[in-house]
Amino acid sequence: MPTDGQVQLSIHNLAGAQMAQLMQGELASGHHQFDFTTDDWPAGIYLAKMEYEAQVLTMKLIILP
Repeated sequence: MPTDGQVQLSIHNLAGAQMAQLMQGELASGHHQFDFTTDDWPAGIYLAKMEYEAQVLTMKLIILP
C-alpha cells in the first residue's frame, strides 16, 4: 500500500458468500501479510477481495484437497 488508509480484506466463495474477514480498519503504508487457515473449507476456487480507498482488488485462490 502506498499510503495509510482504510482497508477491508475478505475471502469469498464463487457464490459470493464471505468465508473470512481478515482485516477491516486502518492499515499503515507498506507490505503486509495475513495468515488464515482453510482446514474446514471444501476444495475449490475462492476470491480474495481487498478494498482500499476507491479501489477494489480481487485475486483468485485455489484450495486443493
